[in-house]
Amino acid sequence: MNVTDDSSQLRREYEKFLANNFVCVEFPISKVVLPKALYINNSAAYKYNASYGDWLKLCRKYRTLDNVVVKRELAYLGMNYKLKYKVNPDYFNILKWSSVVRNYKNTVTEEFADVLDDVRAEELTFLVTGGIEVSGELNTIACLYSIKRFFPGASIILGTWDDETVPSHIKKLCDKICFVEKKKSPRVSIHLGDSDDDEINDINMVQSLNSTALKMVKTKYCVKMESCHVFKNSTLLDFYNYWKKIMDSYNPEYKIFDERVLFINERMYDGRNTDGKLVGAIPDSFQMGRTSDLMKIWDGHAETDSVLKYYSTFPNTKYSNSEKYNSLYIREQCHYINLIRNANKKVPVPRWYEDDGSFENILAYEAVLSSNAMIGSSDDLGIMKKGGFTEDKRFMGFETLLGLYIVNVDRDNKEIHEYLKNYYSASAVCKKDKEAHSTLMKALLYGDRYGYDKKYCALMKKIGQV
Repeated sequence: MNVTDDSSQLRREYEKFLANNFVCVEFPISKVVLPKALYINNSAAYKYNASYGDWLKLCRKYRTLDNVVVKRELAYLGMNYKLKYKVNPDYFNILKWSSVVRNYKNTVTEEFADVLDDVRAEELTFLVTGGIEVSGELNTIACLYSIKRFFPGASIILGTWDDETVPSHIKKLCDKICFVEKKKSPRVSIHLGDSDDDEINDINMVQSLNSTALKMVKTKYCVKMESCHVFKNSTLLDFYNYWKKIMDSYNPEYKIFDERVLFINERMYDGRNTDGKLVGAIPDSFQMGRTSDLMKIWDGHAETDSVLKYYSTFPNTKYSNSEKYNSLYIREQCHYINLIRNANKKVPVPRWYEDDGSFENILAYEAVLSSNAMIGSSDDLGIMKKGGFTEDKRFMGFETLLGLYIVNVDRDNKEIHEYLKNYYSASAVCKKDKEAHSTLMKALLYGDRYGYDKKYCALMKKIGQV
């Protein structure tokens, strides 16, 4: 087309292009932006923060959206909507995303089987893996005792190395013990030689330990956890059983597991909070789900030297390496990429651990999580653990995943809409988001037990006053 830069003809063509090809939303605080299709980058909104109202008027002008829809959305931009948006911006963004995307794509969803059946302790095995720790408060003994106390009837399998000494009082707390040979493979450092960190990359050893121990599990469900995790209550089953019934659907195009797997959110990096780096991470320190699904993660495969020694093998690579890693990926990314590869899912994955070159990696990862995962903090899972990672803002939040589930799977889920509306409203009046989350979650799971309903009612009253 032979036109000048300021020609009206070029402007009309550009307007038509925007109206026909992009979904535009106002830039949300939570940084979630809807793609028009499965994981196509919505560059008009994400890169340029285009005006939602202007985009709606273009759609009306070129008749790319139903006029009734346009009128309704423009009405939402009136005074009433703006007042609500100031109080509760994140939730109203979710409403807007689901409303807009509904006019472009009808996602095909199916329901998981057996979602209404509660998981009982009797059909659950706790697989505790790692070295034997006897010092400190959060040790192997405390871990096993806490399982016995809060989940009576569950089976316990201890998986450890063949060179570990297991005292008799620990043996009595286990139904089975799995000893795995500590293979004398070459030591591969996580970091390069000029790094101060000399930690060894044990991903293949851990893969061998967990895949071998999982074969001893005979129950339908399994909790795979590290020996430094100690339960402080029995909220794990309440949390899992409640939310698997709410998040009961999936998109077949992204389904990997037969039922949702619950992960701790530690080291599940939200690519929108890391500028795309470290995206595609499956945490391995705490997992709960069907035993057959956990076996898909722990399939016994070994990462090759081309992955584990990438940066030392290719010192002149163009791939960035700000953390001075030796490996091409962090451990959690290796799990994710292996799952995608084995399930033969045609979605983009990062080329290396700091790959921030494609927003499609983030959108694909979110679509996979939306159809396969549940996440929870250590408090949601009822565990005490070593390390201070729970408040790390880089990790995927529970409410973020619920929003992604609405966008990618079930846009009309009333329970999730109600929860998110209350949560984001509560976050505005609580000192910490964690306080809002804890109050709402405990009220949902326990109602009037332990007085949580009184705290919930007090919070809702405070929201109403604001």
